Amino acid sequence: MKRWTEDEISYLNLHYLDQSHREMAGVLGRTEQAVRNKCWRMGFVQDRLWSDAEIQRLREVYDAAGRTGPVNLRWLELAFGRKKSNICHKARQLGLVTTSGRMAGDWNRAEASNRLVTRRKNSGLPRGGWVNMRAGKRSDLGDQFFRSSWEANYGRYLNFLLRHDAIAGWKYECVTFEFEKIRRGTRSYTPDFEVQNTDGSVEYHEVKGWMDPKSKTKLKRMAKYYPGVKIVLIGKEEYSAIARECKRLVPNWE
Repeated sequence: MKRWTEDEISYLNLHYLDQSHREMAGVLGRTEQAVRNKCWRMGFVQDRLWSDAEIQRLREVYDAAGRTGPVNLRWLELAFGRKKSNICHKARQLGLVTTSGRMAGDWNRAEASNRLVTRRKNSGLPRGGWVNMRAGKRSDLGDQFFRSSWEANYGRYLNFLLRHDAIAGWKYECVTFEFEKIRRGTRSYTPDFEVQNTDGSVEYHEVKGWMDPKSKTKLKRMAKYYPGVKIVLIGKEEYSAIARECKRLVPNWE
């Protein structure tokens, strides 16, 4: 039997709530049954029951938004550690009808960050297995929330370029591209960074240490439906090269 590596276990811990066993098996090069068994042994249950405390918290979020105000399902996914479809189903079941798109409150950001980090600590993974996933606000970046230390560092790198007039400006997760012809699965894509170049052109940068199937699908659909939009992928090698050059030059590098 092939022994599970720390990187593989880290991947399961990160994606067992937003990917199927088959999807994770395809990425890891293992059988679906092997992934299912490993998740079961580690206590990673995908379809767990809602607790009374979770239901109460969900009611509070939707009540705060009102009957027609939108809530941000992306943050709720992290805060509850559940799939968006599961959250929407429960909300409908409880009669909490609203739309998605707006930040539902700062508690979601803080709680999402805390739960994500706690979940990795409880899994017994070494610090290196999840340190790049430190979500939270960065005071040196205008209290902007970032999903990982890599994204926060890339924001610092862009500020470094901005100070040296290499770019004209940048924004974080400011635009979403909709795949209107797609009726199921991945129907939209929100790039990590919008970068304005000094010549007036705009491009989008995606910081991605691990290309999972969903991310690959998003980029393929971007190329198909938005061929004129330039996407720059900052993978592990690209990020490492930037980090080697900048971590001594850029303050607060993580």
